[in-house]
Amino acid sequence: NACQRNATRPIQYNKYTTMNIPHQAPLKFAQEVVTVNETNAQVKCQFPFVPTLAMLFEAAAQSSAVFSQEESKMGFIVSVKDAELMDDTPPLEVIIDLENKAVFGNVYEMGFIVFDINHTKEFAQGTLTLVINDSQ
Repeated sequence: NACQRNATRPIQYNKYTTMNIPHQAPLKFAQEVVTVNETNAQVKCQFPFVPTLAMLFEAAAQSSAVFSQEESKMGFIVSVKDAELMDDTPPLEVIIDLENKAVFGNVYEMGFIVFDINHTKEFAQGTLTLVINDSQ
């Protein structure tokens, strides 16, 4: 699985670009793109308080916008599967690794893993199914 990384390998953090999403504070969690290619990305997310599992899902969904940064599209989470919270006290800043696993028209399946900012400890993982509205 390309989304699974060696948790002991630190990443090189470079501010790439801010996220192009319509969310506003305090509900905007996805902040900056760390890395991105056609199928994988890393996004820095921030939370106003210790995030719940639902907040981590939302952050992963917001982070998926990295794959369409050139234009703003509205999307909706339609399912979450294989969700696991490995530590119930994630930090206020995290890196979310995303893998674009499958695309069926406007339906996207994304795997995600939530790491600490140094990319050394996993906090949560799962798979999101998103429907993206392409007719905007």
